[in-house]
Amino acid sequence: MNVAFSMRITNDQRVKSKFARLTDSDNKAESLNEVTRNQRSGIETNDVYSLDQSSFREIDRTPIIYWFGQEVLQLFIDELALGDEADVMEGLATGDDDLFLRNWWEIDTNKISDEYEWIARSGDGELYYESYEQAALWESDGQKIREHEGSHIRNEEFYWNNGITFRDFAKHFTARLHLSDHLFSNNAHFVYTGDQDRDYRVLGYLNSSLSRFIMNGLNPGLHFKSGDGSRLPIRPNALKETETKELVKSAIRARKERYTYKETKREFDFNLYIEKYPEILFEMDYLDAQTDVIHGRIDEIVFESYGMSEVTKERAYDELPDNLYQYPHLSNAGELVSNEVEVKSEVVPEAEYQEVISQVENNSDEDMRDISEKTGISPYTIAHIRKDNDLYTSDGKTQRTANLLSGFLGCMMGRWELNGLSLINDGILIFDDEFDNSIPELLNKCIDLAFENPETIARRISDDLGKDPVAWLRDSFFRYHHCKEYRRRGQRIPIYWQLESPDGAFSCFLYYHDIDANSLPKLRGQYLDTRIERLENELDTLNSQTNDSDPDKQLLNRKEEVQNSIDDIRHFRETIDEMIDNGVTVNDEDGIWENIKEWDQYKVLETGLPKLKSSYSR
Repeated sequence: MNVAFSMRITNDQRVKSKFARLTDSDNKAESLNEVTRNQRSGIETNDVYSLDQSSFREIDRTPIIYWFGQEVLQLFIDELALGDEADVMEGLATGDDDLFLRNWWEIDTNKISDEYEWIARSGDGELYYESYEQAALWESDGQKIREHEGSHIRNEEFYWNNGITFRDFAKHFTARLHLSDHLFSNNAHFVYTGDQDRDYRVLGYLNSSLSRFIMNGLNPGLHFKSGDGSRLPIRPNALKETETKELVKSAIRARKERYTYKETKREFDFNLYIEKYPEILFEMDYLDAQTDVIHGRIDEIVFESYGMSEVTKERAYDELPDNLYQYPHLSNAGELVSNEVEVKSEVVPEAEYQEVISQVENNSDEDMRDISEKTGISPYTIAHIRKDNDLYTSDGKTQRTANLLSGFLGCMMGRWELNGLSLINDGILIFDDEFDNSIPELLNKCIDLAFENPETIARRISDDLGKDPVAWLRDSFFRYHHCKEYRRRGQRIPIYWQLESPDGAFSCFLYYHDIDANSLPKLRGQYLDTRIERLENELDTLNSQTNDSDPDKQLLNRKEEVQNSIDDIRHFRETIDEMIDNGVTVNDEDGIWENIKEWDQYKVLETGLPKLKSSYSR
């Protein structure tokens, strides 16, 4: 950043300072000359700010944030700070997150609220509500964390309270509702108002573009600290008589419902996913649109309640995402499914509507917000157009069906419920039709039980994946889907472990929570030995069938395939024997990452950890 100051000594308190903002200019010297010429000619431009410098003194640390303009700076003079109206603080620092934190799917959920407690951390960056995935070891009131060198139990008297947290690391300031059954951490700073109803109004203000504009100016870096939040000006009763509280509640409901479609979230409801599967991409688009539109409506209320001008609004949106509430819904696409806020609707000529469809199609690889901003059309309309014209990307369709198949694996393992499906009892699924717990057979049964039109669904599954679903589960699921979904700060922490022989003659899934000291002996005795025995019997038959002067070429090829498979599986069995001899199993207390690293040393995973995590080496 290049900064220059030109000063003049004067006792005239009426003289205001003028600042020119040239951050977007490639040629600052020429831009400054142009600004000077305009000022001398009496031409006003939006990149020149005229204000009273004494306003900066009202802000802690006296930052020269001239681009706020006098209207926003006046808030620091006239209004209270958030730190005057609420307690703003940092929370728990464990000193070793890898040791003390676990994603919820790593542990027995019955241990949560007993040995573990939910903890609010940085999260995914969603506004209004975040479904946190981690729990902290808090047995005996967090004794192990307290005793750990480097831990800090900050502001413990505020634990187990409702309130608000805001994200430490973020491009834009991000606040979420905080529930009383959560700890809060050093990267999810806590705001305690003492009034749950008031929390909703404060949350609406904190997420507004006015607040985010101010916070980005107070801390232009990527880390928002509790001290930054304390400095934010707030008008305590500004939103009391508005619909902000109910709008925030609606946004929270939309976020919660959105999480019901994501397997790694606690809200996940696989039976609902099955029900909505044919139109699941539309359902998710619509909920995202709902949150964006509600957020935009809250923006309008906040700007109006705080008396901000159009110039200030424009300055805020120059640095922040657009307000999607202002964009009209085109009724050509259909009526709104739900109407949490009143949205402008209009009908356009058919030719114009077709042009909008083309724009959506040409930008189909972008997210819905970006498409909405480019077209100036409500995200509700974008959601309808994508559904009606099947404008979803191949990646989106693959993800839709990958989630479904992952859910079916969970049903087979007993993680989720599917009426009529008998569960396997050893946590092992085999890619082989000759076994009772055969993945191909169980997958067909799941589709038959879950859908009234299984043949249609089966075709959609194959179309989405671009191949047979069993082949996709075997070749792509573990590496390209499951390990990407189940992760923590780059660590791969899957719960369905795919073990495979070196050349792929044998492949299976083990359910992490069912692995015990008997799992590998079972795999060896009930599956590997049986598979090798069957192949040896087939090889004996093939030997007798090809024991003449002119053997059938197809039989010879099959004989070679069988021999190669036997050799491959025997090699794999030797590795499993080594693991059994070494007492390899899993220790729940160590977490998935530490356990899977030990198994990976034997190179039994379908895709080894070095390929799943480039920075990892055995």
